[in-house]
Amino acid sequence: MKFFSYLFTLLATVALVVNTNAQVYVAKIHKGPKIGLLGTNGKPIVAPKFESIIIINDEQAIVSNDGNYGIISPKTGVEILPLKYEEINLSSDRTGTYKISGKYGVLDANSKPVGEAEYEKIEASSGELKPAKKLGKWGFVNKAGKLIIPATYEFARPFTDGLACVNKGGKPLGDNGVQGGKWGYLDQTGKLVIPANYDDANPFADKLAIVKSMGKYGYLGTNGKMVISAQFKSAAPFNSEGFAQVEKGSGGYGLIDKTGKLITGTNSYDAFNSGFVNDLMIVTKGKKVGFMNRTGKLVIPAVYDDAKPFAEGLAAVKKGLKWGFIDPTGKMVVPAIFFEASSFYNGLALMNVNGKWGMTDQTNKPVLKPEYDFIQFDYQEKVGTLSKDGKSGFVNDKGVVYIKLIYNGAHGFQGGLAGVQQGAKWGFINSSGAMVIKPAYDEVRDFSQGLAAVNKAGKWGFIDTTGKIIAPLIYEDAEQFISPSK
Repeated sequence: MKFFSYLFTLLATVALVVNTNAQVYVAKIHKGPKIGLLGTNGKPIVAPKFESIIIINDEQAIVSNDGNYGIISPKTGVEILPLKYEEINLSSDRTGTYKISGKYGVLDANSKPVGEAEYEKIEASSGELKPAKKLGKWGFVNKAGKLIIPATYEFARPFTDGLACVNKGGKPLGDNGVQGGKWGYLDQTGKLVIPANYDDANPFADKLAIVKSMGKYGYLGTNGKMVISAQFKSAAPFNSEGFAQVEKGSGGYGLIDKTGKLITGTNSYDAFNSGFVNDLMIVTKGKKVGFMNRTGKLVIPAVYDDAKPFAEGLAAVKKGLKWGFIDPTGKMVVPAIFFEASSFYNGLALMNVNGKWGMTDQTNKPVLKPEYDFIQFDYQEKVGTLSKDGKSGFVNDKGVVYIKLIYNGAHGFQGGLAGVQQGAKWGFINSSGAMVIKPAYDEVRDFSQGLAAVNKAGKWGFIDTTGKIIAPLIYEDAEQFISPSK
């Protein structure tokens, strides 16, 4: 089956692209089954003519038609690589791989094929060397597509921290793995600098790699010496706080630091449900959850069915079917009387009583009575939408309904404007509740970069914040202008 892939997560529907003058935002537009790109000037960068478009970065977008893939510039729509490839993969350094006539080759950072397509598989990893499979064995090719490290291994993983793990003697499992054999590590000259003595091995991260020896897992340093001896039933990578979850030989899980010290001591848990917040972490023990401190001590007993991290000095906890709030000592300061509850923000939390939503303060005083069918709060905008009996309005972060429930529907505020429905039509109000764009549309989407997608009679286009039509309503669909994740 022909397909494309890419190696890092990002929003696939839009892209932030940068030129020498300013940031440029693009949005997808649809006509029938075809997709194009629109600029914020309301003009198509590329007309809808592709079955799919995936924006990878400011210079590369993978496009497809009829199972063939190519690359265009998302800034200009200019074709960089023609639509004739069976597969295209791009990495974070803008190099990549392509597949044609069943064989793989290398793309340089300008999306141009280099060398010959002569490999059974190439991993589109970043860096100087990429794992490549030839005649059933794995080696490494450089950015010019030349096999620099001979294909003599049963499997190979990408270079990290200057080393790559390779397998000798294992049974290949297609292109995706290997069973059995022994693992070691190569440097970029192809020298096996860490002997293939391990039953399993993983890429290095921050100079540590998880390896398996004699049925146990530990952490190997880039010098080939064990930093943390192989003593665990299982081991996970270290997180941003410098902790890793390990399964102890005695059963249960603990946390270690990068010296191998068990910060949980002799305590064992079934799961670690969060990071540390206010020096407390949610943990599971048995079928219940509680809170552990940084020494691994269970300071709030595991007697709850669910819990959320502490916020503003209180944590939401669930006992049976009801939620309440505890303080850092474990004292229940708001009784478990809610069917649902959010964490506190600005001294208030959303709460649900008998299927109705309201807002409570930290003394369990209802600031907004639980009488609403729905509340959704945008903490960035400090405004929430709420509905009751089919009507919608807006509440602020003090629990005050400051725009009455007079609309048939409402979106959240974006860029100072919110879509609202009067009767069957949608328009936009400002933050004071004044109607600034009269209801004239069948559907609307939120503003982004000063533009909102609007629909009338089944056709989409874009308007600006004054209501002026910037892109004509001629598309079957139109998506927001949103920058990709960085």
